[in-house]
Amino acid sequence: MRATGSNRSEGKSLSILIHTGGLSFFDNASRTQEHYQANSTLSPGEACAAIEGYYSLHPDTDTVCAIVADGRGVIVPESLYEPSRRHDYISGIGVNLSLTKEMVAGHIDNGIAYLSVINKAVAERLDTIYRNVIITNPIMAAVNHCRRMGGTVVTLDAASDFFTMTLWSGRKMLFGGQLPGKSVEDMVFYIEHLLHEQSLESPLVLCPGMNGGATASMLGLYYKVEVVEPSHYYAI
Repeated sequence: MRATGSNRSEGKSLSILIHTGGLSFFDNASRTQEHYQANSTLSPGEACAAIEGYYSLHPDTDTVCAIVADGRGVIVPESLYEPSRRHDYISGIGVNLSLTKEMVAGHIDNGIAYLSVINKAVAERLDTIYRNVIITNPIMAAVNHCRRMGGTVVTLDAASDFFTMTLWSGRKMLFGGQLPGKSVEDMVFYIEHLLHEQSLESPLVLCPGMNGGATASMLGLYYKVEVVEPSHYYAI
C-alpha cells in the first residue's frame, strides 16, 4: 500500500542519487543533503531500508526523482524511441539484465528518453512510498545544465566499453547517443569528429556519473572540463 498521512504536503520534492556505495538524498526545498553509506556495495535490501528510513523522518515529501548512477543508463532521442524496445536499447550496449530482479525504467524529458536499469524491489519501494516517482540517469543532470549554458558543450558519461555523449550549441542538441570505446583517445576522436562535422570550436566538456572525476581528469589534457557535482542534481 502506498504510504499516506495527514502530514504529507503536496509538491515537496526530493532527488535521490543511487550509486554502488550508497544513497544521497537532496531535499529540493531546503537544499539540504543526507547520505547513507553502504559497508561495501549497496544491496537492494539496504537501498530499500535507507529509502524507508529517510521517509520516516521526512514524510511530507511527495515527488521523487531517483538518479541511478551505476553506468547502465542510456539516452535515445524521443523521435527514435520505442517504449516496447527498452530492453533492446540496454542490451545493445552490452548490459546483461537479470530479468527476474531488474527492470528498465523510461522517462522522457524535452525530447530525450532516459533509460535506466534499476532493481525491481527498489523501484517498487519508491513507487509504494511516494506519490510521484521519476527514475532517470545522471546524463539528465548534465543535459539540464547544458540548457542553462551557452556556447559549445559536450556531455560525456563513460561506462565499461561505451560512453554516452551529447553535443550542444547553445540550447540546441546536435547529437545524443551511445558510442563504442573506453580510452581517452576514443573519446577525443568522437568529440573532434562531431566538432568538425558541425564546424564548431573547442567545447566545454561536462562529465556526469560516478566516474565523472576520472573522465574529467583524462579529458582535461585536451579540453576545458567540469565535473557534474551533486548540486547539479537539484535541477532535475
